[in-house]
Amino acid sequence: RVVALLAGPDGVAALCPDGARLPLQAGPAAHPAVAPDGTAFVFERHDGELPQLVWSALAGTDAAAQVIGGGRLPAFADDGRLARVLGVPGEELELHVGEVFAEPEWAELVVADGAEAADVRALVWDPLADRLVYEVVDAEGQRSVFAARPDAEPVRVWGHDAGLRAPAFLADGTFAALAYEGGGVRLVKVDRDALDGAAVSTTPLVDLSAAGMAADDGLWLVPAGPLAADVAVDAEEPGDGTVRFGAAATPGWFVGDGDRVWLVSDTARGPRAYAVTAGVATLAGNPVVDLRDRDDAAAAGEPEDPAPADDELVRDGHASAAAEETRRRVHEAARAGDIDALHALMAPAFSFSFGEEGDAASAAAHLRANPNLLAVLATLLEGPSGAVDDSDLLAWPRAFTREPADWDATDRSILTTLAADGDELASWEAVGYHGYRTGIDGDGTWRYFITGD
Repeated sequence: RVVALLAGPDGVAALCPDGARLPLQAGPAAHPAVAPDGTAFVFERHDGELPQLVWSALAGTDAAAQVIGGGRLPAFADDGRLARVLGVPGEELELHVGEVFAEPEWAELVVADGAEAADVRALVWDPLADRLVYEVVDAEGQRSVFAARPDAEPVRVWGHDAGLRAPAFLADGTFAALAYEGGGVRLVKVDRDALDGAAVSTTPLVDLSAAGMAADDGLWLVPAGPLAADVAVDAEEPGDGTVRFGAAATPGWFVGDGDRVWLVSDTARGPRAYAVTAGVATLAGNPVVDLRDRDDAAAAGEPEDPAPADDELVRDGHASAAAEETRRRVHEAARAGDIDALHALMAPAFSFSFGEEGDAASAAAHLRANPNLLAVLATLLEGPSGAVDDSDLLAWPRAFTREPADWDATDRSILTTLAADGDELASWEAVGYHGYRTGIDGDGTWRYFITGD
């Protein structure tokens, strides 16, 4: 199973749930992009005068590789078309789109406010429209973002004065970016109307400054890809590999879901990636993957295998990945109001009333009679989980598994959203959380959605 593809000075590697890195391709590389069906990937090879794009099957260390032409910043559309930037920074640049092994269907000159761009820093597909969004840098170092459709003039989404960088999309179509203001940095949701030329309007999602992030930390966003964790890497015993990453690492693709976007931070501690969930207002509540080599972590005086957060995607390998997949599907169904899908995900003996035996059919009927509970369920699953003592269960919210004195800012933020009023919140502070909670086994079985003490 694969958590991410990483590219660095020595090649491309798969990051496995146990932290091992399995080499896939050798040679200086950057920006891997996985095909929509999860069976192949394209990356930049940097062993010549100009970067070349290389196609490779995601099948193991002996995967056949094929050069498909020049270009940088490969990005796949849902239908398999590939976008790329052609040209050398500082000279004329072009944006090409087409099938992987064919001539481009359409091409646009990449421009910044009417002038040629000096470089392109981001290139992403809009999952809800046949449109590319890209960030360009002009000769003065100013950044602007444009959106381009086939056979149409690019639309200027925002200019350098907007204070926004690193455009990205969550799989559900949410348009996100990093906002820099007054020395601080936040992850924000950008109103999609801006993609059609409307004034830019943003909504704060996660305050990154509170976690010590700053503009000079080398931050960028990587959208989570389709959940292709079942793709097999052809190796009996994946080892640590020999790929060295360090500051030159360019994580280009992560297993994930539509609720998350990966924030990659190249701080003094070394490159790390956070699976940022929009509903969690602090970075501390989001899972983290350490992208450094284990030797680098040890040299920094840290454990080779740092203890993960309870809700971390790679926690305990396959078991926690199964729980994470169920969390994603339940959250998606709750947010869509799809009670039939929720019913299908429930264990046969699903509990929905505290202290009583229940079943999935009765629980589904209860949700149909009380549709307001769907928003509660979705909110629970947007925060971190906690391990339930003496069981294999993960429970949401995490506050249910902790004493009030141990609640952190993330726990309190979730509870403030859940509480009907200040009195209910105060009661939880006094005796512990006893509101709605939901539980999923380590094997991915959804067991309950109950309230009460």
